[in-house]
Amino acid sequence: RFINELDELLESFATNFFFSIGSVSSVLSISTFYLLAKNGSFLSSEIRILLLILQISAFLNNFHFCILFVPFIYPYLGGGYCNGILCSLGLRFHYGMCFWLLTVMILSSSFIVLLFARFQTLLHPLSKLRLRPSKRLAFYIYTFSSMVVIPILFFFTDTPIEIQEWIINVRMQLDWIADKKVFAVFNGRSIIVLAHFIIYSMLGNIIVFGTITIILFIVMMHAILTSNVNRMSNHAHSAHRAKVKNSIVVLSQGVLPLCFEVATIGIGVSPETESIPFSILNCYLKDSEMVLMSELCTTFLSPLNSIIFIFGNKQYG
Repeated sequence: RFINELDELLESFATNFFFSIGSVSSVLSISTFYLLAKNGSFLSSEIRILLLILQISAFLNNFHFCILFVPFIYPYLGGGYCNGILCSLGLRFHYGMCFWLLTVMILSSSFIVLLFARFQTLLHPLSKLRLRPSKRLAFYIYTFSSMVVIPILFFFTDTPIEIQEWIINVRMQLDWIADKKVFAVFNGRSIIVLAHFIIYSMLGNIIVFGTITIILFIVMMHAILTSNVNRMSNHAHSAHRAKVKNSIVVLSQGVLPLCFEVATIGIGVSPETESIPFSILNCYLKDSEMVLMSELCTTFLSPLNSIIFIFGNKQYG
């Protein structure tokens, strides 16, 4: 086996771990669908649709990643292989990766637009920052469209199978073909322009929507902490308090998984670019094991979102 390849026992354990977490997460997701249907009459149509998109995308992201796809990614190779159900049925790794990126982008967009929608409900009806439904819809469409561009571009990075086999057999001298693994590696030289465009698109989205998310978080926290309910009627007080509690739940759904994801990416950093908090892990684990640990941590994002939704569902309204 190649020096950075995963041990067969570790690979088997990770595959079973993916399936286990994916199964548990699916049950939790079904619970969120039930609660959303049960409490749907208390939600505005806009919030109900955004919540439904969020929960469906979280379910699809985890179910595909943990059960249908189960990828083992090797960044230094520019590819990897998969052990999921669809892979065993013949789905190419590249297509599985494209769909996973699509669910990640839709999930990220869902958090942003839901955060924006709840920010709008906290504003005074006469506030200049409160947008009309048509303008809010335009923002939602722009957000989803900007994110979805990335997996669409990634779809066209597919490398001819002959080149992939040469890289695996000759250049890297791996046994993936002999082991009948469903794999993919990318030849960066042939797609250098497209690869740069994808990178710049990702950076642009991070800058734009990262800034918007941070601003929304700060403004919402300020509105929550400084809200003056003493001058409100009892009915208005109750309605505003419900909106505040719901906003806290939405913030938790977005911020906690985001922080978890940032920490997860940090775990997967290679020794050459490692950060101090993970230096101890890097001393004992090789690159592929660090990346695998990052993948395993990623599987907890959807269950975390579902748990927050389940315990905070009474605040939606």
